[in-house]
Amino acid sequence: MSIKDTTKKVVGTGAGVVLAAAGCSCGNDNGAVDPAPDPLVCSDVGQGETLAATGVVENTTTLKVTVTNSDYRGWWQEANVVNPVGVSLVSAQIPTQYGDKVEITLTLDSALTTTGSFALHGKLTDSYGATCDVERTFTFTIGAQVQIAALGVNTMPLAGHQRTQIAMVRQNGREVELEARTGFNGPMQVAWTVSGGEVVAQSGCRVCWRLPNAKGFYQAQVILDCGPSGIAFDSMNLEVT
Repeated sequence: MSIKDTTKKVVGTGAGVVLAAAGCSCGNDNGAVDPAPDPLVCSDVGQGETLAATGVVENTTTLKVTVTNSDYRGWWQEANVVNPVGVSLVSAQIPTQYGDKVEITLTLDSALTTTGSFALHGKLTDSYGATCDVERTFTFTIGAQVQIAALGVNTMPLAGHQRTQIAMVRQNGREVELEARTGFNGPMQVAWTVSGGEVVAQSGCRVCWRLPNAKGFYQAQVILDCGPSGIAFDSMNLEVT
């Protein structure tokens, strides 16, 4: 029996697709132009306070996310995804005319991936020509349904400025010892999950994992919760042959 590391890493990398759109004005049934909305205020939207997201998994490894902006004063001019963890970017599309939704297509690292995160960075504009930079990080959890949560305002994900990466430090038959390595030196809570076998022991950022006897692909995932400093994810896929 042998164990192979089949992980495809995308942690801490930035990728983006930028699209642009122009705004439009709307008229009512009598042909009159609607009153102009209030000006966009960047301090109200800059940290993504008005953004919310929903998601669905298609074809096992495709995660489709819709991000909606609830501030009626602005519409999307640009949008891109940065700092993907557990996923890679396929596309980020904004409406060709006035609209509040960004449609994002992501590819999961593998069919076993159940957690990860990404940041949406974009620009909102208004009818007065003002432009505001907007960014917010979202985490996702895949179970019976896809749950997507926005990190709290003023909370920067650890993956945004550092990274965590799982390394195999020891193997003895079906047992492997893994370590989540990170440059963060503050207090943190570490949570490990495995898709098969059992966690034999855990100490700090290290875990001892006994893989199943059956051949196949198995995944270990780690989440580092660093409180106000944010969170970080990583995963490692191993093949038992």
